[in-house]
Amino acid sequence: EGDAHYLVDFLAEEVLDRQPEEIRQFLLRSSILDTLSGPLCEAVVNPEAQPGYGTVMLNRLEHARLFITSLDERHELFRYHHLFADFLRHIHAEINPAEIPVLQKRAALWYEQHANLEEAFKYAIAYATVSGDMAWTADLIQCNIMTMIKTGEVFSLTYRIGQLPDAVIHQHPRLSLTYAWGLIAAYRLDLARYWLDDLRKRLSEIEKQPEDKSQENNSDFTQQADDAGLWNIHGGMAICQSTLAMLSGDMEQAAEFSRQATRYLPEENPFIKSLLSLDDSLYFILSGDTLKAIESLRHTVQLARQANNLLVAIIATCQLADMLVLQGQLNQAWAALQKAQYLTLGPDGKPLPLAGLVDIGFGEILLERGSLEEAHTHLEQGYQAAQSLWSISSMDGLISLARLHQALGDTNET
Repeated sequence: EGDAHYLVDFLAEEVLDRQPEEIRQFLLRSSILDTLSGPLCEAVVNPEAQPGYGTVMLNRLEHARLFITSLDERHELFRYHHLFADFLRHIHAEINPAEIPVLQKRAALWYEQHANLEEAFKYAIAYATVSGDMAWTADLIQCNIMTMIKTGEVFSLTYRIGQLPDAVIHQHPRLSLTYAWGLIAAYRLDLARYWLDDLRKRLSEIEKQPEDKSQENNSDFTQQADDAGLWNIHGGMAICQSTLAMLSGDMEQAAEFSRQATRYLPEENPFIKSLLSLDDSLYFILSGDTLKAIESLRHTVQLARQANNLLVAIIATCQLADMLVLQGQLNQAWAALQKAQYLTLGPDGKPLPLAGLVDIGFGEILLERGSLEEAHTHLEQGYQAAQSLWSISSMDGLISLARLHQALGDTNET
């Protein structure tokens, strides 16, 4: 404890207090950021500054060796030493706490504008936690739901929604529905059912009330339900219920919910069509009709590509590879997975979370071919990436890992 006090005193007296006021303010305000770049610092620390201000300030800090480390060869990304960052945040919270949520909100908006929604949501949640403005954060997440789903970032989206208070999710029908769908993907089925039941009761209460009373008592919820647009609430609920029914083995009920979804959702919309087609494909897979599953999955992949729905395209392609393996068509399955692997590359060149399903597929084929070491690499890598995402492929991957360890004689791992 004494060493910690000494370090704080040293940083305060020998580092921060000796800096010019411009540097001092820059350090304190930018400390809310985990990663620093010129444009980001410019937008967060001083939006009124001349273009290039952020880059100039970071270069000054680097040349002064103020506990800052470059994260890339071009010296465009930086990070403060974690002890120095903690110190700056502590001082900032003491002398100007009201400024912190303002900076966090700026960071969230900058990341949203630059299509880094994971970081945008992170700072939006931090902003809501400090400011109490949960509605703004909920709206930010809602506006970007479709983008996150299309790129396969369902787990990240579900995690961030789950960080909101239950009361906030309860008031936002699209958040409730998306959260339930994400929980199904993570195989947290009981919690998914809870949120679907909650949403169903909420909608039922509104529909039973006279129009004027409904608008008076539930204006925000009703308006948001009306604004759901193509992501129709009832249709989305039917898709979730169909999937839950299939997972419980009730194919008849699953088919009925699928028909409901078709009635509620506009089939002419490519995104909706790809979702419904995946639902149909899953029905054939779980029914054990491999040939119909292959035909349906190929159709689903085609629809998903037309809709630019990466989530469905990747899942359907991986499931198609699984079905081809069952038919003994290993070369065709491998080719399908190579196409899926290409789809998992995000705009920044980094793999999307669903890349794990592709690795599992490769591992299963290598296991079938007897290439045990290569299979182990792919299966371990794929399972670690996909274990937070439920799918038939990820469950098959765990089974394949067990088979692999048995083949290697490692019974302790099975």
